[in-house]
Amino acid sequence: LCLVLCLLRLGREREMEETRSAPPGGATDAHPGAQAALARKPPGAAQEEPLETSAEPKAAPPSLAFRLIDAASSEPLARRTASLLVRKGTSSRPESITTDDRGIFDLSGLESGTYAITTRLDGYLPDHRAVEVRDVGAEEKIEIRLAQGAELQGEVVTVAGAPVPGAALKLALLGEQVANASALSNQDGVFTIRGLRPGAWKVSAARDGFRLASVQVNVPRSEPLRIELRGDPGFTAIVTDDSGAPVPGARVAVRARTDGLRGGAASALSDDGGEVRLNGLPDDPASEVAVEASHKGHVPWRKVLQGSELEAGPLRILLSRGVEVSGRVLDAEGAAVPAAEVHILGASAKIVKTLKTTA
Repeated sequence: LCLVLCLLRLGREREMEETRSAPPGGATDAHPGAQAALARKPPGAAQEEPLETSAEPKAAPPSLAFRLIDAASSEPLARRTASLLVRKGTSSRPESITTDDRGIFDLSGLESGTYAITTRLDGYLPDHRAVEVRDVGAEEKIEIRLAQGAELQGEVVTVAGAPVPGAALKLALLGEQVANASALSNQDGVFTIRGLRPGAWKVSAARDGFRLASVQVNVPRSEPLRIELRGDPGFTAIVTDDSGAPVPGARVAVRARTDGLRGGAASALSDDGGEVRLNGLPDDPASEVAVEASHKGHVPWRKVLQGSELEAGPLRILLSRGVEVSGRVLDAEGAAVPAAEVHILGASAKIVKTLKTTA
């Protein structure tokens, strides 16, 4: 009996020892030698990489925080809408922004690098600056102090004093080749242009049916500017061929210097009698305009004339049929070459016509 009790006690102690050494969670090996096999993993065998439970958060792209301030009063320009042109290298993008109650607005989604930013706000001179965006995720705070520009008021009228609505105006600071400001006259012929730099300006006005008018003014100006547009009576051209017969359907175009405003070019087709009437006379009779004419099967015609010559009209245009040229294109063995390009050169070695051979 004592022997039986000792055996039972030893068995119970062994079971308790095995329970304490079992893997967590109650898992057991499928084979008694499995644990030893794992311990005997060959040296140099690839180790399993631990699974990543979380990824590093990506840094936010850089952003710019601007604050617009009136340079004269040092007050923030709150709740104002401005236009921006953001340039980097050869790429550019326009932006329309609105400031908050403190005159602040954000510009986000920028890559690191140097940007050229132009800010325009009605009534103020434009601000041009280079901005360096350096640290990814960093927020740059930039203060822009805008100075108020000068204002030019005026009206566009006919010689008789009637208002000219819808006249296109363009202003260019003398010494600069590009337009710096533009506007349209309202239904009363009145216009107001703000945000101009003080100095001498050239103001040009154009409207269909009128001649271009240009004046020079100093800004700021104490009194409104008055621009008078003279009516454009147009001119008549008659197109004929070598024999004196009219050429109907000829395209006649006049290209007057209009400082880039509308109406710089006008064209029309000649009627059955070869006649065509066009607008495009310059305001100054001594100014030059180019007149061009073309028709299939005729040599193109071009001439530079003064406005006074066109007014004296009618302008007679002679379209010559020229000389007909025909031929064949052959290869080295004398076989015809279809779809070959043939260039006809003028006296200045400039290509005046390109043909393709037939099959």
